[in-house]
Amino acid sequence: MTGAFRTTPTAAVEIILGIPPLHIAIETEARKALHRLAIAGLWDETRPPSKHTNLASHKDLDLITNMGCDKIPPRFVFDKRFRVSIPSRDEWKRGPKPPDENTLIWYTDGSKMESGTGAGVYSKDTKLSEGMGKLATVFQAETYAIIMCALKNVETAPKKRNIYILSDSQAALKALASVRIESKLVLNAIHVLNRLGQFNKVTLMWVPGHTGVEGNEIADSLARKGSETTPIGPEPFVPISKSTIHTAFRKYAVNKHLTE
Repeated sequence: MTGAFRTTPTAAVEIILGIPPLHIAIETEARKALHRLAIAGLWDETRPPSKHTNLASHKDLDLITNMGCDKIPPRFVFDKRFRVSIPSRDEWKRGPKPPDENTLIWYTDGSKMESGTGAGVYSKDTKLSEGMGKLATVFQAETYAIIMCALKNVETAPKKRNIYILSDSQAALKALASVRIESKLVLNAIHVLNRLGQFNKVTLMWVPGHTGVEGNEIADSLARKGSETTPIGPEPFVPISKSTIHTAFRKYAVNKHLTE
């Protein structure tokens, strides 16, 4: 696998492969476990210091782990005043039904670039773009764009309208359709969509991305514009995702290995 000789020291092979030694791997997993307990509200930080409680804090990890995690203990939400539709690509090729005068169509999108993450919302009379900083994920950007769209409609207070919110993120739409919720951001989106759905018929619909659908292309450009915009206020713009925290733990293990 490595091309190294059998006599090569284990520590050297571990560095070549990027594999931390066993004691660092165990310590990192212990820190992850303590972080999960803290999220679930099962860790008492007021206990007297010990070897175990000292694991719960580290200067290289605290910056990320103390920002607040998007992951929450599972909640089951059955009351949804909106529906989610994911048509096939063939259905899209046949073309959507022309909207009537009672129908409002919105497009949302999220983008992550080296400069940051952004969300975009587009309709015939509205263009919205917002920067979300560097810590938000694409999934969070896609979900937040839907929240932006729903809030804009709540502001304008339409009633008895057919409102279509089109997104090219099946992951975000499936998360919103699921009854099992493990994300603060998704839960927030459901609450806002339910407010909008009190007086309107709301449909979240998947649209294939980057296929020339004009509204989707405009929403994409707005999201990219947002990714180049510095958000107002400190990071994180939204709660830290589980994947971002796992990346922080991996970097911690690698850095500890290289500096020992």
